[in-house]
Amino acid sequence: MDWYLNRQRRFGTLVEIAENSLNVLYLAESDLKYIEPSWSVDEAHGWLETNGFDVAPLAEAKPHRFFSIDTEAIGDLPVADAARPIDAARLVTSSLGLAEGVALLAMEPFYFVMEGSHLAGIVTRADVQRPAVSMVTLSLILAAEARMGVLIQGWLGPEWEVYLTDERRNRLAEILEDRRRRNVEIGLLDCLMLGDRLKLLGKNRELIRALGYGEPGAYKDWKEQLGHLRDTLAHGGSLLDHDPEPIRAIQLFDAVRGFADVIWSLPESPVGHPQSGTPACP
Repeated sequence: MDWYLNRQRRFGTLVEIAENSLNVLYLAESDLKYIEPSWSVDEAHGWLETNGFDVAPLAEAKPHRFFSIDTEAIGDLPVADAARPIDAARLVTSSLGLAEGVALLAMEPFYFVMEGSHLAGIVTRADVQRPAVSMVTLSLILAAEARMGVLIQGWLGPEWEVYLTDERRNRLAEILEDRRRRNVEIGLLDCLMLGDRLKLLGKNRELIRALGYGEPGAYKDWKEQLGHLRDTLAHGGSLLDHDPEPIRAIQLFDAVRGFADVIWSLPESPVGHPQSGTPACP
């Protein structure tokens, strides 16, 4: 077990890697389209609708204003008179991590990205369907999964296998034997699938509470949702394939991120009770 714990400790940076390996430019639309300041408001609205845009910056020597589809002004009023400034609330630097960039979309429907002294891109809620977001989300799930084995061993105790069905236990034994024949240094814990790990974590009420779920029912819902999301992403889908409502998809991303953070912050076993758990759920 020592080699397993030592390896898991080295994985402690996995969440940080998942959150920070890509920056917000991987989320942004870098092929910016601009609205001419001399256009009328009606022309600008028509152009946005034709191109399927919600917002665009103005074509200025140094872009610092934008026009959006929700601008209430109408008629022949020049866009230059109806445009709004790209202020600090709608501006981030390109060094921002992609995970933080997704989180910002829960508060703002769009924002612009600066790289150096120039406007490098725009991010809208529709961008959560980008492959980079799927990669980061799946990486966060995998980071959480990597920690689960230690928690299962520590919170359920060394006899954690008794919580598996006979059929599942036999199947895991077959997987273990096959991998050992291939000279892979591995234990039975490594053979557990995500569904197995989530089910086993749910056997300990204290652990469920430590993960932030007051009731077993709430954890069961999360377990099913996380498993479904993982399958969607692993097969090339996006957050919006899992939930087509952008706000809910962004909230789900934040929940996955929080789950990964919490699961890595928990001790390897209940405080004062190394490698033993509280009474398990039936």
